[in-house]
Amino acid sequence: MLWSLISSAYIIYLYRKLKAEQEPQTTAPAGSASSSLGAELDRLDHQLDSLEARLAGIKGRETIR
Repeated sequence: MLWSLISSAYIIYLYRKLKAEQEPQTTAPAGSASSSLGAELDRLDHQLDSLEARLAGIKGRETIR
């Protein structure tokens, strides 16, 4: 389970790194399919951020048995 969490965190890191590298280069006209794709990716990124915040909150409340 630890390896799956580590690999998931690494995938998220790579996704954000790739997105940060491509962001200045993307220039699409408003209303095109690529701009709607960008909006969807932004929404998913926001959902990932909120999920990470929730997981961090749960992890802070865990106790060692």
